[in-house]
Amino acid sequence: MQTHVRNTKKLTLLAGILLILAWNFVSQGDPSAPPPSGNLVKIKNSKICLGFLPKLGAHIVFLSFNGSANLLLSDEKLWDSPPPPISAENPPFLDLNGHTTWLAPQDDWWTKQDVNKTKKNTRSPWPPDPFVTLGEYKIISVDDHSVVLEGQDSPVSGVRLTKRFALQESTVQISVTMTNISGAEQSWGLWSNTRFPGKCKAYLPCFQGVFRDLRFESKPLDPKKERLLNYIFTDDFLSFDIGDALAHPDFSNSVKAFVRTKDRSLAAFNGRYLLIKNLPGEADRVSERHAQVEIFQGVGGPFSILELEAHGNKVTLKPGESSSITEVWRLFEYNGDDSPSSQRDFLRPLLEKRQQ
Repeated sequence: MQTHVRNTKKLTLLAGILLILAWNFVSQGDPSAPPPSGNLVKIKNSKICLGFLPKLGAHIVFLSFNGSANLLLSDEKLWDSPPPPISAENPPFLDLNGHTTWLAPQDDWWTKQDVNKTKKNTRSPWPPDPFVTLGEYKIISVDDHSVVLEGQDSPVSGVRLTKRFALQESTVQISVTMTNISGAEQSWGLWSNTRFPGKCKAYLPCFQGVFRDLRFESKPLDPKKERLLNYIFTDDFLSFDIGDALAHPDFSNSVKAFVRTKDRSLAAFNGRYLLIKNLPGEADRVSERHAQVEIFQGVGGPFSILELEAHGNKVTLKPGESSSITEVWRLFEYNGDDSPSSQRDFLRPLLEKRQQ
């Protein structure tokens, strides 16, 4: 009986993988589908197509809603990159963008390993742990609209990540579990990072009084070519002045906001589409030197990108213990104009209803 159960699980997994491959083949003629890629795997329902790269850190690099083009920022030419050798001695990095999960705090990325002494001694903040972000993830479970992927044991961070992506109607659920695979306690927070093209507009609500903490960082390397991207606080929403940045195309306009808030949502408009993601962490429990919400926006120049970053609570795990975060993306079509006031008017009832 036990053998029969194991074989049934294997057959179910094989059927699921074959179903994903069939979807990949059928969607090749769909104009809203991503271009053919040997590394890309997709799950889909009647409204959403989600594409990710199991061989490259399980990055989510493609998101289509109701037949849209890709809503995320990702260079499709990199999707078929050969998986780089993963090592602590020469840690690789690929600028895949899309959506990924890092560990926080960033200052500790290379302090818990002894292979790369230089990075440890200098508390190097870059690159992120390649075992977590670029190592191969194995598909261990799959059904019609969801998939579970298990990453590699990392000697750099002492943890292993397991990711679950699930689709339901107009939502994407992303769950990430961190397991301590080392012989010592490990203290980390899970750090979600979702990237969009730089022309997209982000909105952070402040419906429950003032932000608990708000600060901005900008480190221009060349003041003659770089400008601070101005922020706007209007009608209980924090956003950035994209119109002003687009009026100065010869400059690189950028800023990063760090916010602790009681509100639990963050939103981005990409043309006719809106994505709202929830915030999994609590303001007072995220990693030091970080914030519950971090938004980086660059318009023009080499860093034309919008990053919606959300931190989960920092936890201390004993060997073998695990901790998880779950975020949900809600997707909507938007038929209004491109003005910030129209976008705020569309967004407000969606967030207020959620909080009731």
